[in-house]
Amino acid sequence: MRRIFTAPSGLDVHMFEWGYWRWQIIRCLPLGIVSALLLAATGWSVLEANPPKYTASARIVLERNVGLGGTSKAQRTPEEVQHLQVVAHALKADFSATQLSTDAPFDANIESSRDKPTYLTIQSTMPDATAAVALVQTLSLRAIELSNGFQQQSTDLKVNKLRESLRDATARLTTAEGDLRSHSNQAPDLRIEELQDQESRLRATLRAAESKSAPENPEVAKLYGELATARGLYSDLHPKVRLIKTRIDQAIKQSPAGQTGQDLRVVKQRIQDIDAQIVAGKDHQVTTGRLNAAVSSAKARVEATDDRLQAAMRANEANRINLRVVKDASLTGRNPAKVRVALLATIGLAALLLAIGVAALRIRFDARLRRPRDLHDALGLTPFATLPDLGPSLG
Repeated sequence: MRRIFTAPSGLDVHMFEWGYWRWQIIRCLPLGIVSALLLAATGWSVLEANPPKYTASARIVLERNVGLGGTSKAQRTPEEVQHLQVVAHALKADFSATQLSTDAPFDANIESSRDKPTYLTIQSTMPDATAAVALVQTLSLRAIELSNGFQQQSTDLKVNKLRESLRDATARLTTAEGDLRSHSNQAPDLRIEELQDQESRLRATLRAAESKSAPENPEVAKLYGELATARGLYSDLHPKVRLIKTRIDQAIKQSPAGQTGQDLRVVKQRIQDIDAQIVAGKDHQVTTGRLNAAVSSAKARVEATDDRLQAAMRANEANRINLRVVKDASLTGRNPAKVRVALLATIGLAALLLAIGVAALRIRFDARLRRPRDLHDALGLTPFATLPDLGPSLG
């Protein structure tokens, strides 16, 4: 160090000393570099411990078909907001069940205001930008699927009762038509008008034969006995009863010419048989009319139930809630890469300022006398000359 000799205080000691400051910079430079490196390493470690995260979002609008033309109109009702809340909760439950919500968190927020569209915003933050966009895109499609599924379930619940009524009415119609076909297959061979005509002729024959006596035909009497026995076991429409009646008619026609043609008892029995056929034919007509009325009633019920079902389905379709993606999945906010570069620049500037501050503090709080000005400031003495430092060999 230079040796200082004092002089009167009139000398100027405030001249800028290049050598002194160059020496101070060289002396404080290692400490400043170490301080700056420590701060930079700390900042870099913090950045590495907190990697950048990318935020992706998508926007889904709620629409409902209103009016006769089925035009889409965005509107807000409590039912629609509740529908979106159900979809959001189901979406979170769906991904929580597959343990995706822990590794890839996401939020589903509902944006609703008066006289404005209602939106469902899906947002996800992940370290990988591609994964964040892909997850949000998947969530958007899944939300639309859940919405359609919930509405389909609601529609099924509403029309299930009508569908059951339609199935019941159709079953009744099928049963009534089957009964009508079975009854039609048992229709009598002759019409009531023909039977009444035969009865009139037989009664005329009976009246003509009342004054005559004719020998009894034993074959016809035997057949009438079989007919009486068969009627006790079967109905008049049974094939066996019809066969016996046909044999009686043939036996009457084959009677001898010398006789009157028919015994009075045979004619009366034939008239009773025709009367029974007429009664059976009338009963058949009554039953046919009742079955036709049942078929008509069943058809009317089927048509009415089907009309109500179609009207309910049209109403559900008209009030259907549609979800549509109006903003595809994309990154939002500031680019984390640019933010990272800005943070690195800030860390570098802070390290530089720290190095300068450490050097300034070291110089400021140095208590040694290292230049003439320090002597003047500390003791009030003004040096008039200095000796240069010649080094250890000549000191």
